[in-house]
Amino acid sequence: MPGNAPAATSAAPPPQSAAQINLSVLQRYSPAITSLVTTASYAVVYVFNSTEGTWDRLGIEGSLFICGLNGSNPSLPPNEYQVIVLNRRNLDNFIVPLTSPEDIELAEKYIILR
Repeated sequence: MPGNAPAATSAAPPPQSAAQINLSVLQRYSPAITSLVTTASYAVVYVFNSTEGTWDRLGIEGSLFICGLNGSNPSLPPNEYQVIVLNRRNLDNFIVPLTSPEDIELAEKYIILR
């Protein structure tokens, strides 16, 4: 009888690690990303106001990723890097290329980008 046919079963996809899922999501914003260097579960982006000498919130906060990029050959080590903060507050993410080691400074619990 057609109504009693066994249900088709399909194998569940293999489980993915959090890093694999994050990499997949980040590649939607920047397809050249080939690796995750490091992550932070929460970051807030501030901009330095040089006229007042203060740090102002930019309205971007969320998970931070430092990513390796190598668009020409993904099997090679990254030759460029990028900082991404996936914004939890709205659709405006923070994406900045790191072109030189001088672009980044670690100061206590802060990462300062120039």
